[in-house]
Amino acid sequence: MQSLVFDLFQVLERQREILKEMLTAARNHNHALRQNDIVVLKEIIIREEEISTRLKAEERQRDRLQKALGKRLGLPGDASLSKMLPDLPQKQSARLAELTAEMRNIAGQIARLVELNRVLTSEAMHFNERLLRLLKPIHNNTYQPDGKSTSPVGCSSSLINKIV
Repeated sequence: MQSLVFDLFQVLERQREILKEMLTAARNHNHALRQNDIVVLKEIIIREEEISTRLKAEERQRDRLQKALGKRLGLPGDASLSKMLPDLPQKQSARLAELTAEMRNIAGQIARLVELNRVLTSEAMHFNERLLRLLKPIHNNTYQPDGKSTSPVGCSSSLINKIV
């Protein structure tokens, strides 16, 4: 059982470090959005995907170890880490509680930054759409090869100065 606990702590510590990397990447993502730096933003998104892949691999390992430890402790297979705390020695229980609290805190910070980044991205897209609508002509007022205007039917030609 000690080796399972030791392995679980190692995985959790690696996950904590990966979460810290993800938090840094989310902050960089936010900064790039605010600076409207598309080149840096693309690089950060690639970095975030790499970090996410590593985190998923560690999560699979943690899940496997957690289930094995829960089984050793006589708990159901889907027992959470918090349900394992009373069955572990005091020192390990305190360390596990501290580690999971720190990871929850980091994950909360990441979630807030991701939401802020989502809002910034949405606002940027909305701005771009409005700018494109402003630059795009409402009517296709051009002339055909025979010299007639292709203005819409509802457009009055009486307002056009035909003296030119």
